[in-house]
Amino acid sequence: MSVLLFPPRQLEKEKLVQQGFPLLIVIFFTEELSSHWGSGKIFAFCTLSHGPYPVKALDSFRYLQLLCKLFPSAPTLHTCNRRLVSCPPPLQQSKPIELQILWFCRPLGIFTIIVVLGLACSVTARVMKDAMTVFDVMSYGAIGDGTADDTYAFSKAWTAACGEASGFPVMVIPEGKTFLLMPILFQGPCKSKTVGVKILGTIVAPENPVMWNGKDIDLWLAFKDVHGLWMDGTGWINGRGYNWWDQSCRNKPKPGCTTQAPTVGTKLHNLYVKHVQMFSIYSCSEVFVSNLKFINSPQFHIKVGWSNKIHFTKLLINSPETSPNTDGIHIEATSHVNIHGAVIAAGDDCISIGNGTSDINISNIICGPGHGISIGSLGRGGSTVTVDHISVTNVKFLRTTNGARIKTWQGGRGYASNIKFEQLEFTEVQNPIIIDQYYCDKQCKNVTEGVQISDISYREAFGTSKTPIAISLNCDETVGCKGIFMENIKITSAIPGKPVTASCSNAKGKRLGEDETDDATAGKDETDDTTTGASKRLKNAWPRSERRY
Repeated sequence: MSVLLFPPRQLEKEKLVQQGFPLLIVIFFTEELSSHWGSGKIFAFCTLSHGPYPVKALDSFRYLQLLCKLFPSAPTLHTCNRRLVSCPPPLQQSKPIELQILWFCRPLGIFTIIVVLGLACSVTARVMKDAMTVFDVMSYGAIGDGTADDTYAFSKAWTAACGEASGFPVMVIPEGKTFLLMPILFQGPCKSKTVGVKILGTIVAPENPVMWNGKDIDLWLAFKDVHGLWMDGTGWINGRGYNWWDQSCRNKPKPGCTTQAPTVGTKLHNLYVKHVQMFSIYSCSEVFVSNLKFINSPQFHIKVGWSNKIHFTKLLINSPETSPNTDGIHIEATSHVNIHGAVIAAGDDCISIGNGTSDINISNIICGPGHGISIGSLGRGGSTVTVDHISVTNVKFLRTTNGARIKTWQGGRGYASNIKFEQLEFTEVQNPIIIDQYYCDKQCKNVTEGVQISDISYREAFGTSKTPIAISLNCDETVGCKGIFMENIKITSAIPGKPVTASCSNAKGKRLGEDETDDATAGKDETDDTTTGASKRLKNAWPRSERRY
């Protein structure tokens, strides 16, 4: 095995092929990703002299092993769960490869690391075994019959894995088993720079809410102060929340209940008002969660708070449309989050972005049913909020109540800025594009203060609206919204022959391209008179190619 260093500009695919190496694993670090994640993007190739054979995504890898062992001076970082089953046909004369690269290295300046493996391709599994230490919950007393309480066994297995200082410790939940867990906190920090959790079986919560009496119902499965956490597998996490939903404010109203958040009371926080968050990440960093399935949460499926550099990919999240407050993923007080490739069906927001968030990237999402992807709600109770640099790209909304939504309370302070929504597809969505600065769960007094919303862009959005108003920008009459930018928006009615329109109040910005909401607003500007509620049009105020709100 040899290691070659090249500046990125020299890494043209043809030059690599000309060298005729039978197998190349190329790890390419870009400066952009280095500053964002502290690591880099990976490209992998099997190659012969006559041409490269790209590995499809990185899904064909299963176990990646300790590359950084080659570079003892380089600090280790991210982990990944992948496997390359075999090389393309010309290389199948050698044994199938199990590439053992588990930790990525931090980028070495602007250089690219190329690891060249010979035809004998076998970087053997012995390195894997030397690097990875398995802590199987069955070895710590777990039963796995879905009835016995396995919480203590999981706690012991985690303590052992977290306390392992060498190699890559991994707590394994084996397949073919169902594990009943009461609330459990997986506490860090751990001794190893990276710790793994491999979920192959099924984890279930208690069915009866009464079993949570005397326990912290803010959480069920929670990770705290863990840095360098890798979670992966083919398993299921089932919150069994149906009995919680039956006790919700929506179904059985009680004093203190609200209408907008039907499982959370404004005053009462007893067992049947404040519900369980199924999977929580608090005060963690460098976390990777992939390929897992989260279903039937009592309330939020995944909640992230006070953390940094969190990465979710290829998740399935599923609860019924009628399940109250079952947000798919909720993020607050956290920076540098990447959510890529998730299918989410929920009774509330598919993804919600709360206060104190920045640099959140959401892409390749299928959302529905649910309440869409929401920034907020923000500013409740006059609180000061900061939200900036949010990117939502390539999302399909399927019969959701909202699409791209920003919601704030009157009286809030602070700002939400630099937010972009791009490549959106709406199918029978009630409110495809909406900014609501009058969000309220009951009768609220008019307050002359609000969260400042600015620099919001919508590009390449199309589909159908289930209601006559496809775009609603209802901004605060005091601070308003500024820097609203729309380009190539085409939303028609889900009912053939029916028109749709846009409603804008106190929103300033511009529009480019051949955007359409049928013909209701073509060539015209529209704003609402917030005093009378009447609609007025400013004819020919701006040319069609650049329309200001």
